[in-house]
Amino acid sequence: MIDLEKMSTEELEKRLIRLKENLEDIEEERSFVLGQRGIHLSSSLVEKYQIEINDINESINEVEEVLRRKRAN
Repeated sequence: MIDLEKMSTEELEKRLIRLKENLEDIEEERSFVLGQRGIHLSSSLVEKYQIEINDINESINEVEEVLRRKRAN
């Protein structure tokens, strides 16, 4: 696991941007795939997307928290 505390503010900001872009990509893909008509989708695929989205959101929250602490100092 990456030690966010050792990263500079600039590195954290870049990481946050990448995470938000990844989240947007996954949400777009999910919307496209789940919005298709006439195609059977397994519940495991739906769950896969939700787990991935939750993981990215958790990472975003962690980076934002470290950034808040660093900026407060």
